[in-house]
Parts: sequence; C-alpha cells; structure tokens
Amino acid sequence: MRPPSLTSWLGRFLFAAATLAPTTVFAQTGTPQPPVPTPNTQQFRLALPADSRPIAAHDERLIIEPPFGAPQVVQLYCRIEPYALVMLPTGELSLIELSKAKPTTEPFVPDTQEQLVETLKRTGYSKYKFEQGNFYLYAYDCSDEFFARAKSILESMLPGVVKDLKSWGLTVNRPQVPLVVLIVPNRAAYDAIHPMPPEVLAYYSMLTNQIVMYEDKQLGDAAPELAAKQACYTIAHEGVHQLLANIGVQKRLAHWPAWICEGLPEYYCPLKVNSTLVHSANAELPTRTVKWTKAGMVNDIRMWSLLQMHEESGKAIETLVESPQIDANGYALAWGLVHYLAKKKPAAFREYLADISKYEPLDPANRPHVGQADPCFAKHFGNDYAALEKDLQQYLTSPTMQKDYLDPIENQTHYLVKSVEKQGHSFAIKFAITTSPDAAKKWKEQEEATNKKASFFTIVCKTRGEAERQIQKMQR
Repeated sequence: MRPPSLTSWLGRFLFAAATLAPTTVFAQTGTPQPPVPTPNTQQFRLALPADSRPIAAHDERLIIEPPFGAPQVVQLYCRIEPYALVMLPTGELSLIELSKAKPTTEPFVPDTQEQLVETLKRTGYSKYKFEQGNFYLYAYDCSDEFFARAKSILESMLPGVVKDLKSWGLTVNRPQVPLVVLIVPNRAAYDAIHPMPPEVLAYYSMLTNQIVMYEDKQLGDAAPELAAKQACYTIAHEGVHQLLANIGVQKRLAHWPAWICEGLPEYYCPLKVNSTLVHSANAELPTRTVKWTKAGMVNDIRMWSLLQMHEESGKAIETLVESPQIDANGYALAWGLVHYLAKKKPAAFREYLADISKYEPLDPANRPHVGQADPCFAKHFGNDYAALEKDLQQYLTSPTMQKDYLDPIENQTHYLVKSVEKQGHSFAIKFAITTSPDAAKKWKEQEEATNKKASFFTIVCKTRGEAERQIQKMQR
C-alpha cells in the first residue's frame, strides 16, 4: 500500500509570523494616519483523520530502504498504524509504511552540517550561499545585510532563551540535528516551497524543521523603521518556535494550546533594534546587525494593540484559551498573558510549562477543540476569567510596564514636507507628513513639477509629536 503524502494527508505543520506591509501614509493635515502594527498571523495545524490513534515512540529506531542510496537508520517519532512518522538524519519528519521498516538497535546518527549542505545543493539550492553557526546552518540567497541581521538575531537569542527556560525548571536538551534556516531570494521562490498568505513573511515547519523566510525589499517603503522592527521580531519569533521544538521543551507535532504556543515566542521575540556595524572577512563594506537582548522585554508592537482593546469582563481571556487558532489581537493578548503569568504567578506558570512539555506528538487527548478550555489552564490558573482579565489589565497598564513601553507609531521618524509660495502680500503654505522618506521625496517632486514658484523644505522629525508641533508653528 502506498502511504499518503505529508502534504495531502498530514498537511504542513507550520508556525508562521506575519509582518504587515504598511500602506503609505500621506496627509495634507497635521494628523498623520500611521499603519497599524497588528499582523494578522495565520497558523497552520496538522490535520489527521478523526479516527487516527498515534502512539508515541520511546527511543526506538528503524531501518528503512530509501528510494535512492543505502538503507538508513531513522528515529521513530510515533506510530500511526499502518504507518509510522519517523525523523530522517536530515531532521525532517517522513511518513512511511511500517511493513517496509525493520526495528534495529543501531544508533540514529543525524547528518552533519556538511552533509546537509550537500543535500540542500542536490535539492535545488546549489546557487545559494551557506554558512555554519554554532547550531544553525544557513542557506541564503539575499543581501548580505539581511543575512547578517537574521544570523545575529538567532545566534544571540539561542543562549538567552535556553538559560531562561532552564530557570523555569524545564529540561533542555542539545538539538539533535542542525537548525536549518533557509532565506530565499523573493516571494515567488518563497511561495514555490509552500504558498502562504501575503502577510506571512516567515514560518517554521515542524515537518521539515526549517525556518523559511525571504527578504521583502519593498516592505519598508511606507514606514521603514516600524517595518525593520516587525521583521526583526518575526525572525526572532520563528527562531523561538524552532528552538522549542529541538531542545525537548515542545515535542514536534505536540498539540499545545494556541495561546501558549504563540504567546511564548511573543514573550521572547522583543529586542532592541539598535544596529551595530560588523566587518566580515569577505565583505567589501560592513553590515548592520541586530542582537537579541534579554527575556521578558516589553513587546511594544503587541502592547500597542492591547492598549486599543476594551475591557470585556473576562470574555477576551476565555475566548483566547478556548481557541485553537488566534488572530492578530489574540497574539497581542497571548503575549500579555504570558508576560503576566511569568512575572506575577511564576510558580503556577512553571508547573504549567512542565505539564505541557510532556505532551506527546499528535496525542489526540490534547487535540484542540473549539469552545473547550485548555484543561491545564484551569488546573494551574483557575477559570475566574473576569478576575484574571482585571488583574492582567492592571498589570499591563501599571507604571512598571508602561515605563518600558514606547509607542511604535509615535516613536518613528516622520518627514514633514512644506511648500511655500508668495501670493501678493501673503504666503500660501502647504504641507504633507509621512513616515516614508520615499513618499516625501515623491510628493515634493510632483509638486515641484506643477508649481515652479513655490519653495520646498523637508523637516526630519524624530517622533509624530515633533512633526505635529512643527505644523502648529506653521499655522500660527
């Protein structure tokens, strides 16, 4: 019997983080209309037949006959009679027929980074550049600057996240296989691997064990600083997914509730977007990198969203913990809830993490159901959602949290373009304000082409408030 393909039966088990491509902000008034930094992230879940009964494996190995090459020792991940899900030496999960595999006591030997490079070259990436990190293997076809930024974030984040997870009493293992990060050149190449919604710029696949991303060079046209921050957070978010799945904290394909599955990466992904110049041996010019700082920083993009929400007397929390998928506001609320529990209820949160880290791959007992609360949540945090939501609001709006929060819309560079034309004894003044330097330049060029008598000035403002004060001065 031919086993069903992963894409047709199991589908893709992906964790995806979206970055909103802001629309150009351009106003003739003193109040700019900034882009809303609330990505509509879509998560893809593994779809199994309703009657499937996966059985977890316990350090079992099998010998299989691959289509090409010598027999391979693979690690049994779980049994789904009459098939088995196994991990190949590459780190990928593959569905095989149990009848065509034999048990073995031989050790499972993961591929080295060098072997993975050769595999990637044979499977369509021969023209890519490759670089090895401490645990990561990078295959990339993008600008050197984008690669350096992605590498710097992931390499600096790994030890900090591992250290923090250990502080929660979790058992952390060394990754069995290299962590592959694939950076493709454009959206077409990205969607050729797996079509994704347009707002999703990166994802981690639990089946391939790869982070896949691309460099969107048009993303930052409208608000380059906000776009840079969102892109950095996205890389870190997907890095946390990959890390959790490879160090034994979240077993690959284990059904974690959506709120903690996404809330934990949101807790760890904030970083200070302070670029530093790095000189590499082969580069003609230095590149800018961004480094992860520490666990538990305020996620200003998610805080911005939370501050726009209204109190719902517990309904928001109840809906969150009962939802198998979450939307943009759900991501924000998941971040806030994880931050609150980690800081204000650390003992209960530690026990909760210990419990869900025991979830086995594809265990139907933990499969999410719409409208049913995460049983572990009620066990450790209770079900008084109204009281919990009230405490959460007080925590997030407290002086301690707010002093570390900077409004990401307010605190980005704004460009104020002013045209001045003398008309008799007075002056006609027009102005436009935008977060896009390209839009400011374009408006100025268009106006200059139609009005040769006017003089034009561009004022660079550090914040929206500064730009508005400049407008007020003009209007006096």
